[in-house]
Amino acid sequence: MAKYNDAKCRLCRREGTKLLLKGDRCFTDKCAFDRRPYAPGQHGRARKKLSDYAVQLREKQKVRRVYGVLEKQFHGYFVHADMAKGVTGANLLAFLERRLDNAQVRLDGHGINYYIPQPEQPNGSCNFVAFTDKATMTFTTNRPMKMVYTLDGTEPTPESTVYTAPFDITETTTVKIASVLPSGKMGKPRTILVEKQTLAPAKEVAKTTPGLDMEVFDGMYLSVNNLEAAQKTGKKQVIKTTRELTNQVPAPESMRGVKQYAAIATGYVNIPEDGVYYISSDLEEVWIDGKLMVNNGGEVKRFSRHDTSAALAKGLHEIKLVFLGHIIGGWPSNWNDGSVQLRKSDAEKFTPITAEMLSH
Repeated sequence: MAKYNDAKCRLCRREGTKLLLKGDRCFTDKCAFDRRPYAPGQHGRARKKLSDYAVQLREKQKVRRVYGVLEKQFHGYFVHADMAKGVTGANLLAFLERRLDNAQVRLDGHGINYYIPQPEQPNGSCNFVAFTDKATMTFTTNRPMKMVYTLDGTEPTPESTVYTAPFDITETTTVKIASVLPSGKMGKPRTILVEKQTLAPAKEVAKTTPGLDMEVFDGMYLSVNNLEAAQKTGKKQVIKTTRELTNQVPAPESMRGVKQYAAIATGYVNIPEDGVYYISSDLEEVWIDGKLMVNNGGEVKRFSRHDTSAALAKGLHEIKLVFLGHIIGGWPSNWNDGSVQLRKSDAEKFTPITAEMLSH
């Protein structure tokens, strides 16, 4: 949607009154209207006698500029207000007051929080982006909105660099990016570590057997620390797919009387080709080559909330999967399918790790 992007202080000077378009700045010594209380331009100081039409036009322009709408948008509101029942002027102001941007300002005045969309990455957002050559950072929001970012680790402000197009990163960098409302209020910044990596080498294993080694521990554990502190010896078995991590006992809709357990599966995953892979899972933990990749500890396990990425060479890589049977936020982790999904950096969709890719 089109919007006015020029200097806002010029509007106040043109209308001959403070429109409070820059918030707190309008009450400081920096206010342009206080410093130059005349219309902008070469003939701004000239005194002009306004006709009746000019007076009506200036009042209309004040209303339009206070609510931040362009002429075409304002005309549309007027047409609807004229068609609605009641007084046209009152209807027009009611429609303008209902605008989302204006409603957010009023909520701020009452100290009420509301949702501000965060910048998102295509094909799934990730706060750790690995790359080998360069990383192209692309962001969108679920509704058109200004985004600002920094590349030096500092917190972004409304005056920071405005995101207008994807940008490339060639060295390890911390990207901080946030959405900015027309009022100047910012959403919570996202912090994304973009790290340059070399391909993690594959393991050379003389002989492997399909499936993963799994150890099952009876009892309910809310965290991995609880499981480690129990120091129990589990029942060992071999599983063919990651799905078997979560289906060792039936998981009915009520979950009443279900005997909970924890499970740890270890082995190897066969990476089909060199590249950077994004990793997603709703399990408690996913480890690859001894590094904790996904950690959903303490989270509701309905969705994967901590996707990550790594540069992996073609071949076998050690994998460790941790499942804890429990209920957090009203969602039993047993209802999940236990899948671990991969997406190569140049692909659009995640695909689950299949039985053919697992061995021990």
